Amino acid sequence: MRHRRFPAGFAAAPILAAAALALAGCGDVSLYTAFGAEDAPPVKLVPDGGRLLAGTTLVLEAAGGTNPYQFSLAAGSGSLLSEDASVTYTAPESFSGELLSAQVRVMDFLGKTAQAGITVYKPLVVAPKSFTVEQGQSRTLTVTGGVPPYEVVATGGAVVAVDTTTWQYTSPGRMRSTWRTTKGLAEGWR
Repeated sequence: MRHRRFPAGFAAAPILAAAALALAGCGDVSLYTAFGAEDAPPVKLVPDGGRLLAGTTLVLEAAGGTNPYQFSLAAGSGSLLSEDASVTYTAPESFSGELLSAQVRVMDFLGKTAQAGITVYKPLVVAPKSFTVEQGQSRTLTVTGGVPPYEVVATGGAVVAVDTTTWQYTSPGRMRSTWRTTKGLAEGWR
């Protein structure tokens, strides 16, 4: 059998169009299955979720499936910026409630989808921001936002949890104590 060379300028498009027409009447067989696209591993997002603070970002990568990919926000709020097989989710700066749940969806060329769940927390707030306690006296602290569970530690005196967001600070009996928070971290000193 002799192999023929195709003339210069020959294009594969007419052959692909003819193959698509020939496969149109074959039930579940399509041009995509004929060329192996159905054999691609399932599309997924990596990581498949995450926990963020308000206003921060998470980069997700599409893997598997058939390129090109389309990204969308399936639930919640925030913004997406995609490039090729990656998408950057930016959490909103503010929202109602204690946390926000968002879902980023990827859809591949064949229409197969996967989602990543994202939980967004408000910034850490300790109230009051500062106070002074006389020797042996107590004061209550409240912590909200951030990513629970919380841990409150004092360098002097004692801290006892009242519940999951409230602590009782007691100054040591021998000195006066001051409490203050800086840069979202709770820190006590004498």
